[in-house]
Amino acid sequence: MLSLSRKVNMVDRLVGSIRDIVFGLEDGLVSTVGVLTGIAAGTRDYFVIILSGFVFVVVTALSMGVGSFLSSQSESDLQKRRAKDMKDMIISNPKKAKEILFLVYKKLGLKKHERDHLLRKAAKDHQFWQEELNMHYLGISKLADYPVLNAMYMFVAYVLGGSIPILPYFFFPIETAILLSVPFTVIALFIVGSLKGRLAYKSWWKSGLTMALLCFSVALLGYVTGQLVDYFFHVKVS
Repeated sequence: MLSLSRKVNMVDRLVGSIRDIVFGLEDGLVSTVGVLTGIAAGTRDYFVIILSGFVFVVVTALSMGVGSFLSSQSESDLQKRRAKDMKDMIISNPKKAKEILFLVYKKLGLKKHERDHLLRKAAKDHQFWQEELNMHYLGISKLADYPVLNAMYMFVAYVLGGSIPILPYFFFPIETAILLSVPFTVIALFIVGSLKGRLAYKSWWKSGLTMALLCFSVALLGYVTGQLVDYFFHVKVS
C-alpha cells in the first residue's frame, strides 16, 4: 500500500502547473489588451503600438516569472523548515508524532485496519512517517519544490496570452485591429475562465463570463484613457 501523500503527489504537481499557466494566461490577456487599446486609441501609430506591446509583454512576463520564482522559492524554504521541525519531533518525541498521525488518519476517514497498517508501516519507516505528516498535517505538498519550472510556466503562459491582443495589429488597420483585438481577447479569456471554473468545480460559464466581462471592461477603460490623454495633450499643445 502506497502512502496517501505519494498517491496525490502527481496530482498536486499537475494542479500547481495549471495554476501558473492559467494565471499567466489571464494576466497576459487582460493587461495587454488594456495597454494596447489605450496606446492605439491615443497614438494611432503602428510602430508605437507594436513596439510598446512587445516591450510590455516581454518585460511584464519576465517580472511575473521572477515573482513566481521568488514566491515559490520562499514557500519552498518555509516548507523545508517546517518539515525539518516535524522530522526532529518524530525522532525526539515519537509517541506524540504517532498520536498526531493517528488523528490525521481518523480525520481522513480511514478504516481501522487501514489505520493500523499505515501506523505499523510508519513505525518502521520514518521517511514514510514524515511524508504522511507533511502532507496531511502540515499541508505541505511538492508544489514549491520547482521554482524554476513554475517561473517558466508563468513566463511562457504570459507571453502566449499577451500575444493574442497584439496579432491583429500586424494585419489590419488600427481601427479594425482594435475591433478584432478586443473580441479575440474576450473569447480567449472566456475559454481560460471556463477552464478555471471546471478545475475549481464551479460553473464553467459563469467563470468564463466573469473573465470575459473583466477583459472587456479593461479594454474599454484603456480605450477611454487613451482618447482622453490624446485629447488633453493636443489641447495643451495647441
